[in-house]
Amino acid sequence: MQCLKEIQALKKRLSIPLQKASALLKQTEGNLKGANGVGKYIRC
Repeated sequence: MQCLKEIQALKKRLSIPLQKASALLKQTEGNLKGANGVGKYIRC
């Protein structure tokens, strides 16, 4: 039972960084789409 509690605590601690990482990825994706006009100078 203790193991289950530890797993739940870890999941809770990891969920916040994962949400932040996901938001950053979406933001970066939007930035890359917005920078499409620059694509002829920079190859991604």
